[in-house]
Amino acid sequence: EAAQVRKELRTATTNRYTKLQGEVSDLMADIELNNFRIEELVDQLYGLSRRLVTLEGTLFRLASKHKITRESFLKHYLGSELEANWTRRVSRLKEKGWKEFVKVRRDEVKEIRHNIAEIAGVSTWLSLHPITPIPMDPTQQSIFKTDLNRFRILLASSER
Repeated sequence: EAAQVRKELRTATTNRYTKLQGEVSDLMADIELNNFRIEELVDQLYGLSRRLVTLEGTLFRLASKHKITRESFLKHYLGSELEANWTRRVSRLKEKGWKEFVKVRRDEVKEIRHNIAEIAGVSTWLSLHPITPIPMDPTQQSIFKTDLNRFRILLASSER
């Protein structure tokens, strides 16, 4: 949510996230993963990355058609990839081309940025999606699932 409105995360939220991330890392340390599943996830992430680069390249090419320099584009795009009001903000810039770019290309830009946000959502889901650990007895699996669910609940509540 903070990325969508260009807000910095509170220090307490960042610290809590780091702590929880460390706890999950410790839980995952002794788990053996299925190599086929790892390869499958890597392929999915590679595909998402390729799609993301394509979308961002398309967005830049559209901007450059309106005489927006690469430096200006990167300055106003990087760090704002998921900002909900990005088009409104850049349309108000005094730098060359931005106002016309948003006016002429608004629908295309919104669609591209929507697709980028979807990719961000999928990659977040993949990073939190449980991977089936092997081998584990039912008690270990139950403990692991409970701890992972606790982590997700704590993470979700800390983001509010």
